[in-house]
Parts: sequence; C-alpha cells; structure tokens
Amino acid sequence: MTGVQTCALPISHKVGQQHKLDPLLIIAVMGIESSFNPIAESRVGAKGLMQIIPHYHAEKLRPFGGDKAVFDPAANVVVGTQILKEYLRRTGNLGIALQMYAGALGDASDSYTRRVLTERQRLHGVLARWSAPMVAARGASEKTAMASSQSTRFR
Repeated sequence: MTGVQTCALPISHKVGQQHKLDPLLIIAVMGIESSFNPIAESRVGAKGLMQIIPHYHAEKLRPFGGDKAVFDPAANVVVGTQILKEYLRRTGNLGIALQMYAGALGDASDSYTRRVLTERQRLHGVLARWSAPMVAARGASEKTAMASSQSTRFR
C-alpha cells in the first residue's frame, strides 16, 4: 500500500462517517478517479485524488486555502466527499449521483457507476477476507482466556 493509500484510509473513514457515506465508496471513487495519485490532473482540469475541478468547487475549497488545496489529500477527500454527498442529496440515487460526479450523466450505460460500485464490492471482499481471520483469532484467544479464568476460579 502506498503512503497516499495509507493516509486516505483514515481520512475516508472519518469523512465517510461525517457525511454518512460508506468509506469504501469514497476509496473506490479515489481509485477509479486518480489511481490514488494525489497530483493527478485530467484534460478537463480535474485534480487530485478525487479529481475535483477547482473552477466549479471554489467555494468548497476556500476553507482549505483555495484552489491549491486541491492537491492536499485530506482537503481533496473532504471536498470530493462533500460534492458526492451533495449530488446524492439532490438526486436520491447513488448511481445518478456517481454519474453526476464523473460528469457522465449522458452515458446511458452508466459505465462510471458500474466501475466504482465494482471497485467498492472488491474492497468489501478484501476487507471481509482480512477481518474474518482476525475475528476468528480474537474469538479463539477470548475462549482460551475464559477457560483459563474459569479453571483457576474452581481450584
């Protein structure tokens, strides 16, 4: 995992909780938008991890210091999440909100939405594979500790 990915995980979790969005959705958007490159720039002027276009979101960037903050990973994730949440509030539909985020409302195939949701599903699978052994190990150690405490209690 790169430093940016490591940095992006806690930020995504915190911002996701604040905006009531799945942190893995935020991470999936970053992965699709920029491949986790914090200095990524598109042909149309989208910048940073979540590919924000400063011209359209100057007001949201202002509290972070203006347009240059778009390359600060934390500011970019906060603002990108605010944008996505705003689109979700407007539409009430995650698929349409994602298409709006990508500027792809005219794409009848919803390819951007499918890519982001597929990536989120992949991330959920990775998380499940990581957490299952940890939960099992934790459960086994708790059982051992309980058995040990019960056997010393009845001596």
